Amino acid sequence: MNNQENINWKKIWVSEDGMEAQLIKNLLEIEGIPFQLRNVNSNNLFPETGIATVDIFVPDNYEEQAKKIVNENFE
Repeated sequence: MNNQENINWKKIWVSEDGMEAQLIKNLLEIEGIPFQLRNVNSNNLFPETGIATVDIFVPDNYEEQAKKIVNENFE
């Protein structure tokens, strides 16, 4: 059984800026927090708009730590 199936993922951030999403990804990696980026390729559907929403998810047991890290750097 894949351990990923048993994880309850929580959305911690929504970004419409690919650079911002990359920075958040880097921060989470540095802290050793598992994450998922979803909707990463939505920009490919409508490239003329330049809009690509990236949803960032972490396991629920990392939610508070991840939110704190992101909020300290992006609010």
